[in-house]
Amino acid sequence: MSVIGMGLVALISAPATASSRAAATVSAKCDADVVFIGVRGTGAPAGTDSGDGGRTWNDGGFGQVAGLAARFTMDASASGTTAWVESLDYPASLDGFYLGSMNEGARALKAELDELAGCATPPKVVLAGHSQGAHVILQTLAPQNEFGAASGFSLTAQERAMITGVVLFGDPSYVPGEPWNAPGSGTGWGIFPRRAESLAMLAQYTWEDTPAGASQPQTTSKIRSYCVAGDAFCQSGLAPNAIELHNEYMVDFTNDAYAFLQRTLRAH
Repeated sequence: MSVIGMGLVALISAPATASSRAAATVSAKCDADVVFIGVRGTGAPAGTDSGDGGRTWNDGGFGQVAGLAARFTMDASASGTTAWVESLDYPASLDGFYLGSMNEGARALKAELDELAGCATPPKVVLAGHSQGAHVILQTLAPQNEFGAASGFSLTAQERAMITGVVLFGDPSYVPGEPWNAPGSGTGWGIFPRRAESLAMLAQYTWEDTPAGASQPQTTSKIRSYCVAGDAFCQSGLAPNAIELHNEYMVDFTNDAYAFLQRTLRAH
């Protein structure tokens, strides 16, 4: 079960109808201090215990962001806070039409944000995605008609405000030189690079940070994108190890990404 801090076990107390369980799930999310939504990459195993009308999984389905999900689970429990941890239920497929799968994921994520925005006190939301999952997240934050069919939505001001931090790994829509790219990220382009209109929308997701040693707050992106040189998809890499590089982010960057997300949460 996905409520952290060893809490809200009542969600699984039986008997319960599907509708009553769904209502309990929504209540638990609204009561959480933070909601973590992980979005797996292409071909990563699906999760189980689908909920919210097929939008999310309560168990598994995290792919390369599983390490981050586990950190939120363990650290929230230790600190006495509550985190609702879930993964997005979407195809994550190359079969037929990649962009169709990606846009389906964006619509599912938008629907999940709609529900969270309806809470009496909306929780803080952090997003983490790998590969196609990273593409899904950015297409949700900056829905533009540049990747197949138009998403047909835009986020509300409330939904944008809820999102406190975003981490991306191996984003196929990566563009070099953007302020949200992690230090040391590659200088090449992704296989589906974003256009200026989309990048301008993403540039609006900021917060005021005072880094160690700084005397004044600095406007900082809520987004951090990790893209290693040679990655097959965020760098259009062609070397024999390009796919291997694309699938090593959980090992190499989980700690740094978690620290970034915690910093954004403390600031909000």
